[in-house]
Amino acid sequence: MFAPKETDALDALVKQYGLSDSDRLLVEKFLKLKQNERQAVIKFLLSFATDFASLESFPASLNSSVSDAEAEVRAEAKLYYEQRISEKKQEFEVSFVKGSDVV
Repeated sequence: MFAPKETDALDALVKQYGLSDSDRLLVEKFLKLKQNERQAVIKFLLSFATDFASLESFPASLNSSVSDAEAEVRAEAKLYYEQRISEKKQEFEVSFVKGSDVV
């Protein structure tokens, strides 16, 4: 009987999204991590994104010649982004505690 290989689903994702070899490797390595290790990676990325967004040069470093209207929209987007990151961090911490052995 036909038994799908472990890589069949990953091969399908590579094809569907046109992933490069390095994209595939990143996804494969991430998926092979234990759940708590994946959560640690996500927590690190959220922390990094928050710190990066708080740099004084953000978002001006991305485009130093923005108009006042663009700057206003970017500032609003940054506030919304920071709010969502904070919410996601809280959700992560709650799910992490629920999934841990903490009594």
